[in-house]
Amino acid sequence: MPTRFLLDENVPSSVLKLLRKRRFDVTSIISGPGRGLTNGEVARLAINERRIILTLDSDFLALKRETLADVKVIFVDIHPRDPRRIMELIDKHLDECLAILEKTNVVTLNVEGPRREKKQN
Repeated sequence: MPTRFLLDENVPSSVLKLLRKRRFDVTSIISGPGRGLTNGEVARLAINERRIILTLDSDFLALKRETLADVKVIFVDIHPRDPRRIMELIDKHLDECLAILEKTNVVTLNVEGPRREKKQN
């Protein structure tokens, strides 16, 4: 099955374009169900559609353990949130993030590169 992404509402549209250019199946909260969903609702949507959540929201790291067991998340931790820098970071490290997600469910990506997150809760 091809890699599929669900972009949280805080992810710049330039990332959507980048991932589509790289031939990934991508949808976003904004173009789909719309803004205002809870993180749990976003997680359930991603699970149901077998998508990896791409987000700038650290709250996804605090999802309940049973939810984290079923959902995959790439959390982009960058400040300031410059859309061009976010896109460059994802473009440069996406393959590494996907490799890590084969072994775990949560990856944090920052200027130093991706790292595996320990499950919480």
